[in-house]
Amino acid sequence: MKNKILSFSIGGVGMLLSTGFTISVQAAELKRVSSVGDFYEAYGPSDSFSPESKAIIDGLFGYADPFMGASGLQNAAAAGYVPMTKDLRFHGTHWFNPALFLSNSSPNPLAPTGLNFDQQGKLVAVFWPEQKYAITAEVLNSLATADPASLPALYEGVKTATLKSKPDILDPFGDVDWHSHENVLIENVGNRDPATGAYTGDVLFRQSLTNENFVGEVLAALADPEVTIAPFEFSSDPSVYPPFNTLADAGFYMAHMWLGLENPDGLFAGTHPAVSIDAPGEHTTFEDGSGGHHGHSPDPGHEKPGHVSVPEPSFVLALLVVGAFGFRSRRRQLQHQP
Repeated sequence: MKNKILSFSIGGVGMLLSTGFTISVQAAELKRVSSVGDFYEAYGPSDSFSPESKAIIDGLFGYADPFMGASGLQNAAAAGYVPMTKDLRFHGTHWFNPALFLSNSSPNPLAPTGLNFDQQGKLVAVFWPEQKYAITAEVLNSLATADPASLPALYEGVKTATLKSKPDILDPFGDVDWHSHENVLIENVGNRDPATGAYTGDVLFRQSLTNENFVGEVLAALADPEVTIAPFEFSSDPSVYPPFNTLADAGFYMAHMWLGLENPDGLFAGTHPAVSIDAPGEHTTFEDGSGGHHGHSPDPGHEKPGHVSVPEPSFVLALLVVGAFGFRSRRRQLQHQP
């Protein structure tokens, strides 16, 4: 018998990818960054950074130290991080910490929710996500009681009106490359080999789904007793970690910091030209293989503020009914026969 706890919230965040494409360079030409001293050799003298940014750099190396070196992946798993993507060209493998995700708090510059590892299992970057929209319970109530015929226009208006500015947690560094992702689904989260306990690596993520498909798949997951889809529901079994096997997110900002491997494209570049150069490209994660036609962009405004794709009214209404826009209204336990 399987138990689910429904928690109607979209306040958490999902972890995905950055964007961009660069010409490949040899990793041997680049410096591994494993200390504060290495950092300043790779990215400039310490006096070129503000006191505030230097404090973040010091704190990050203290936080990330266990994840560097040969035991980095094992230490990341022990600290609660789980793989969120397969190996991708110019990205490596993304790992994220569900405990930080579930805390529903603003990203902390000194405790990044995500880690990037290369094909040698070495840490190359950390990353932070932050929700892109600020949709309140009052807005949800007004939409849920609206005439279905008016929902498309209301939906577009709400998305435009609640679009958040770029995150500011990395402002001490100046201009940071915050990109954005929309309509993301990640499946097989936290799957392990029962014989070895190791993560199986069969995590599947997709991004930039059409609005219709994204909402339809969320609803199908909620109806499936084998799927526990965050942030709408979590397992009530304390031995299950993470407490979900699927993650959905309607939109979030993200920034990477190439803390472990010097990046010739810059400290906050969207990709790294020497990481996982023979892995599949990120375009394989998009619904139509376009590389971002439906909503992945290096621009913080995504499809640009003021322009939002509008799903069919029936899908929007169904999504509102299950509370997918962040209204924590109630918690209940569902029981399903396996």
